[in-house]
Amino acid sequence: MEIMPFKPEHLNGLDWQSLTEGSMLGAMPEGWRRGALARAAAGWAFSGFEQGQWLGAAGLLPWWPGVAEAWLLLAPAGRKVPLAAVRALKKGLETLIQTMRVHRLQASVRADFGQARKMAEVLGFHEESRMAKYGPDGADYLRYVRLT
Repeated sequence: MEIMPFKPEHLNGLDWQSLTEGSMLGAMPEGWRRGALARAAAGWAFSGFEQGQWLGAAGLLPWWPGVAEAWLLLAPAGRKVPLAAVRALKKGLETLIQTMRVHRLQASVRADFGQARKMAEVLGFHEESRMAKYGPDGADYLRYVRLT
């Protein structure tokens, strides 16, 4: 597994429907989605590759000192190697948490997306609250938090 800084170009040619299943990015208009990814690239983010194939990207968007929002895009190729993806995520998140000196890391996870909820829990997050009609798709999301 190779980890490198995230660049929006890593997403060129990807099928957005398969990439954003269960994600609020899937419901965003293209312009908003590209803007969100540009902001992500300007923040702290990384991509994972296996034998030259992009598995996904993750990162942190700082809110204020010590607090950040985690995000994750897992490609279909990354879903086929879940253990490798989790190892890469753990390694990358730990590096970002230390570099950014984060004491509260939070994430929004669609309430009906069980795989994403399980991934958050494996990464050390716990459910904090429900956010009704939170996403651009009007779905309920859960606030997951990891205190460091």
